[in-house]
Amino acid sequence: MNAGLELILTGSAALFAVGAFAIVARRSALMMLIGTQFMFMAACLAFVAFARFGLGAVNATSGAAVAIFAGATAVARRRARRRSTLRWLASSTIKRTPS
Repeated sequence: MNAGLELILTGSAALFAVGAFAIVARRSALMMLIGTQFMFMAACLAFVAFARFGLGAVNATSGAAVAIFAGATAVARRRARRRSTLRWLASSTIKRTPS
């Protein structure tokens, strides 16, 4: 059994809706982060589906390449944000004495 474009896009839309609900519900910051990751994975799934079944099916690996590039960008952004947060915490907790 092969999954067609409609089935994959329906699954992607459902995953996106779950992520959007997690952001709107706002129970905790962790759930909001998980919701954004669900939305991100839904978009990556749609990229891969359109590359496989869409008009650009001649080069079917382009959707996977875009998904991997977008994932690497998200990871780099998260690491940069964490590093700047840690730097801010370290500078705010150190008390400097005037000399």
